[in-house]
Amino acid sequence: MCLSPDIAGKYVRCPNLVNPVYLSPDRDQGYDVAIVKYDRALIRTTPKYSDAPGTRCYAMANTGNEVPCDGEFLYEDDFLVLLSRNPAGDWYNVVKVETGREGWVYKSHVDLLFTRNPRKQSGIFQAAPGESYSNPELQITNGSGRSMTLRVGTRSYTFVPNQTSTIVLEPGQYSYFAFAPGVLPVIGEQEFTRGRIYYWRFYIKTVVR
Repeated sequence: MCLSPDIAGKYVRCPNLVNPVYLSPDRDQGYDVAIVKYDRALIRTTPKYSDAPGTRCYAMANTGNEVPCDGEFLYEDDFLVLLSRNPAGDWYNVVKVETGREGWVYKSHVDLLFTRNPRKQSGIFQAAPGESYSNPELQITNGSGRSMTLRVGTRSYTFVPNQTSTIVLEPGQYSYFAFAPGVLPVIGEQEFTRGRIYYWRFYIKTVVR
């Protein structure tokens, strides 16, 4: 067992002992997922040096209530979706589906379950001619009733319900992720070229089972 770098005094599996398994066909929805294994973990804003010990932080009001030192607490069985199955050291970039919070989780705090059929969505942006040689523009509409976050490359943008905004990018191939509380994320890649305007409307599709 190894000491957690997030939770003070917490012993967890050593990272080299954590290996992903594949989801069974009846549970596979096309996403790599992580399930929190312990009664306490963190989803952090950025990865941490894994050999640094965990620390405790407390509320300013001197109530003795422990609060996250960074990010927010996670609890056993919380459901996370991996934005990439390639970790940064011992940290995975994830979204907590329940809250739509993006961040980083320590490998040893979760069970990793990989999909056999990744749901990579391409071509969701509809292109139209723009001004010749201008940088590509993305016109994004949040057609849902929830705040939505879109990350294109390394930059993130937040859209309130029914907001439409335009993003200007350098031309190139980008990975993108869109997520909102309680919704499985949209994950994909697309090339954006000069002289084009790209349109996309985010909405939530409810499936009745």
